[in-house]
Amino acid sequence: MNVELYRLSHSQFLSIASGHGRPDAIEVLAASQRSKRRLLLLAIIQCVAGSELAATVGAAVELLVEAEHVRKDVVRAVLAYPFFDNWASSWLNRLAQAGAAATTNAALRDDLSHLTTLAVAAAVQAGIPVELTVPSRDGVVVLPTLGAAVGLGAGEVRIIVDRSRVVFTGSHGAVVVPRPVDEPAPGWEPVRSVRVEGASDGHVLAIEDLDPNRDCYQWQVAQRLDEENAERFADHCRRAWALIVAHHPEHAAGMRRALKSLTPLAQTAAGTSQGATSFRAFGSLAVSMAAHPENLAMSMIHEFQHMKLSAVEEIHGLYRSRSGSYFAPWRLDPRPIHALMHGAYAHTGVCDFWRRRRTVLVERPAVRTAHYEFALWRRLTMLAADSLLAAPELTARGRQFAGQLRATLIRWGREPVPTEIDRATADAALAYEVRWRLVHGRPEPEDLARLARAPKPRWLRVDPAAVVRVDRPPPAAVAVGPAEPAFARMIRVGTIGAAPAGQPDPAAAGAGPPEPGTDLPFEPALRDGDRAYLAGRFRDARAAYAAAIDGGCHSGWVGFAVATARSARVGQRWARQIDLLRQVHAAGQGRVGAAEVARWWLDSGRRSRHAR
Repeated sequence: MNVELYRLSHSQFLSIASGHGRPDAIEVLAASQRSKRRLLLLAIIQCVAGSELAATVGAAVELLVEAEHVRKDVVRAVLAYPFFDNWASSWLNRLAQAGAAATTNAALRDDLSHLTTLAVAAAVQAGIPVELTVPSRDGVVVLPTLGAAVGLGAGEVRIIVDRSRVVFTGSHGAVVVPRPVDEPAPGWEPVRSVRVEGASDGHVLAIEDLDPNRDCYQWQVAQRLDEENAERFADHCRRAWALIVAHHPEHAAGMRRALKSLTPLAQTAAGTSQGATSFRAFGSLAVSMAAHPENLAMSMIHEFQHMKLSAVEEIHGLYRSRSGSYFAPWRLDPRPIHALMHGAYAHTGVCDFWRRRRTVLVERPAVRTAHYEFALWRRLTMLAADSLLAAPELTARGRQFAGQLRATLIRWGREPVPTEIDRATADAALAYEVRWRLVHGRPEPEDLARLARAPKPRWLRVDPAAVVRVDRPPPAAVAVGPAEPAFARMIRVGTIGAAPAGQPDPAAAGAGPPEPGTDLPFEPALRDGDRAYLAGRFRDARAAYAAAIDGGCHSGWVGFAVATARSARVGQRWARQIDLLRQVHAAGQGRVGAAEVARWWLDSGRRSRHAR
């Protein structure tokens, strides 16, 4: 079994970094992952050499080699099976942890049966006769890529493969599966598939709800679907794929080269749409079982972006380290550099989805929603791209990737958007940033220097620079509540009258109560400011939000910052200094209002500019 090393050419790398990826570039990623699987298999062979486990591994590898001589394409497909990576990586980690006790570890020995059943699956497809024994798992034996024999009972199961059938014999009896094995039989549950494109030679995706190694995502996977739910899911998959092919051909071309299966996720209690990717399962995406086709299409594009980037990361070094702590608009918690890169790349896919969607929708409310989503996510993703390019953790390759991504977002920014929606999303994006800075913000060095030069106001008993903490600990409730700020949600409702269109909330699952006062839309203390803002009376809104702040409403700072940026024409740079003002206001201990703090800061800025 040969192992090859793969690299992307410069043009292939840039094509992926731009947000899509040429088909030949995606093929390099897929080939590199197949090579990775062979390296994992080689690592297993080397790690068990000379031990009691070597015989089991050796027999499975011999069967794979024999099948490869007969049908090379079969073994290639079996090793490209998405969850082989998860199984092999996990097994090697457990082997290393077991140390000298590995050969006596019953769980490790039994789990090697997955490699054996993988080889049996290759033998079945290659037409090679086989007779061997494997342990069952709760009376079930899974042949990866083919299906599962159930009801076999505990203990060992004898598998016999011949030209006409596959027979599983366990303590509770036998399961006989006639060829072809893709049809149901008593005790046999085949892997379902859905032909998403074409008639007889179109693209086929497996619906993977059987393999025990599929549970490698951040969300819980669904159990085996019943026939009704399986058919509904398959129908949604076909319709989502048709939408991607029709309106997102660049993404469809890449998916044809790399996407092998979809794993249904368990339905959430709230019925929200979710999606997930695992860096140990290249070729498979996990998606919501009951997602509407439009949401499913967007989720597939979003998760495919993660899948591509994970493969790029494994063959090209994008980071010097994976440390750092950065603002990602779609999260409430600071993110390390690789998570920020993944978020920016995946949300570029979301942005692209709405960018194309707005050109094909007909009904005015749907068109306005698509315009809003496109404009908002382009702005939010641009914030992340800017953070990436300023990050010292990126290598030259990483900066090249982020720079190409940013260039795509700039190019999309030249595409027309209705003026009122463009302005509304600018304010909404600023609300995301202001809220984050109120929790995590650290003043910029130039702002601290300006603060040190600022005259001491009569209402402050100490020097202004002494009241601002440069590195303050975040509050305990740092990553709870909806990812969309209440103020941004108000803007959305006031502009298009809709909740987020199908976008999963990454902070919603298991989040607990919201941070006090920050995520309650239209809370009473803010209503006057909200009404004034939505009516375009930004000076009145600013005054109302300042009054709410003075009355103890922490949420007022977000609206105050955005309304001031609109009314005083001080620009977004000033609004991003809002946490510095919040700390000065708090140091005033009720002797000064938020509006007066803002005037003092604006005046100090003017004096600072005149002095220069």
